[in-house]
Amino acid sequence: MKKEIIAPDNVHNPTGPIAHAQAVRVGNMVYVAGQVAFDQDGNMVGAGDVDAQIEQTFQNLKRVLEAAGSSLEKVVKVTHYSTNLEDCRKLRLARTKHLGTEIASTGVIVKRLGSAERELLVEIDAIAIVD
Repeated sequence: MKKEIIAPDNVHNPTGPIAHAQAVRVGNMVYVAGQVAFDQDGNMVGAGDVDAQIEQTFQNLKRVLEAAGSSLEKVVKVTHYSTNLEDCRKLRLARTKHLGTEIASTGVIVKRLGSAERELLVEIDAIAIVD
């Protein structure tokens, strides 16, 4: 099967030595890379505000999925990462709001996310079906 790289214009795409695909579509599946709270110009949204970061992260996830021909409703697996145990409940509530309850889910607490932006508090990656 052929791999299709998904790089929507309305989501910040890393460049240079840290570049990666926002998603890869293979057949009727799309694998979305970890999304964080960057706007489409690469500016961090919600420094110190986990609620704002969660919403921006889900908006980015939605945009990447739509560019791949999928949607939030078609997510089958999600992993969310948080730098703060107390924020996990907020992430789970947002996950249910945006994705429903009929998905596989993993939550991970990390010391720091893999970005130069130390204020990033959450990251979400996903696997979804494409019709």
